[in-house]
Amino acid sequence: MLGSYLVEIFQKQYEVFGSGNSDFENNKCYNYKVFDLTRKSFEKLKSWVIPDIIIHCGAITNLEFCQKRPKHAMEVNAYAVKKLLDTYPTAKFILISSDAVFPERDFSAKENSTTDPLNTYGLTKEMAENFISKDKHLIIRTTIVGLNINKGKKSLVDWILQSLQQNKVINLFEDVIFTPITIWDLGSQIRNLIEVNVSGLFHIAGKNPISKFEFGIELCRELNFNEKNIIKSKIQNTYSTVKRPKNQTLDSSFYEKTFNVSLPSIEKTVKTISSKYLELSSEKF
Repeated sequence: MLGSYLVEIFQKQYEVFGSGNSDFENNKCYNYKVFDLTRKSFEKLKSWVIPDIIIHCGAITNLEFCQKRPKHAMEVNAYAVKKLLDTYPTAKFILISSDAVFPERDFSAKENSTTDPLNTYGLTKEMAENFISKDKHLIIRTTIVGLNINKGKKSLVDWILQSLQQNKVINLFEDVIFTPITIWDLGSQIRNLIEVNVSGLFHIAGKNPISKFEFGIELCRELNFNEKNIIKSKIQNTYSTVKRPKNQTLDSSFYEKTFNVSLPSIEKTVKTISSKYLELSSEKF
């Protein structure tokens, strides 16, 4: 979801090489290679391209899958990062990480907050971060939302909007809060960071905490869907083998202060999603 948008904006300025575990319809990358991150050797990737900058968005994000197959998840989400660093020692590496590296808490996590993941996915992202030299490379912890141009994959927003469009009833957690930022807004921030060649660890997320339930309601209101189709639920009432923190928020104030930027409010985030959704819907007809 994020990678395909980054390809779109960076191909206008740079020579971009994209890679993923499969190809897909609507893939806009001019130079694309299917590559399995569980390979022992990355020499085939090296013989194809030697990049100056690597933006690593690749990961298994399905929490249940990661919990059931921890070795495979660790291979893809963590050890692949080390292999890429070893294969391309001169490249600038930008790791897209996650709020999942943090435990349950009653505050928005800052960059120096203690990591202690509750699930396997979080553990894989924490390990990936530990492979990164913050003096040379860049780690971005974020919570992205958006629309996936790969129709074989469905994001949270895709699921919510497609369900509402089909007049289906869905459940969203009222007791889970997060700080979402769209792929389009995060993409702009990544572009700016590349231009100034910064290193380190930063949280780049939305400005306002919001529950998953209220997020769905705001999308409903913006797009005139039926709010009654969204039902409040609680995370503890949902059967799952995966532990998740109720508070998934990130504090991005250090990033905002350091670079003198204002990250988007939840109102702007919802309006951006609505605009992109209507734009993509109009292209189908």
